[in-house]
Amino acid sequence: MTRKNARARVRISADGTSTNVNFEPIGNEYKLEPGEVIFLDVPLDDLRELEVIAYDRGVAFWLPYHGGQFVLDKDGTIITEL
Repeated sequence: MTRKNARARVRISADGTSTNVNFEPIGNEYKLEPGEVIFLDVPLDDLRELEVIAYDRGVAFWLPYHGGQFVLDKDGTIITEL
């Protein structure tokens, strides 16, 4: 894989309590129960602009939307394209 096509996969999980996970600015939201895992799969270059904000019982990911960004389940299957 060339650098131009390189991707990053960010693991997101709930540990001990239900956790809200938001992908902004478009507003996709998921509620993870303890032990649940999802992944954010993005072009590697998008990590330079990724902002992560933790709040009470949740976390928000602010992304630059250039396309090719996905939320995956624990098995790597696409849940949604952001």
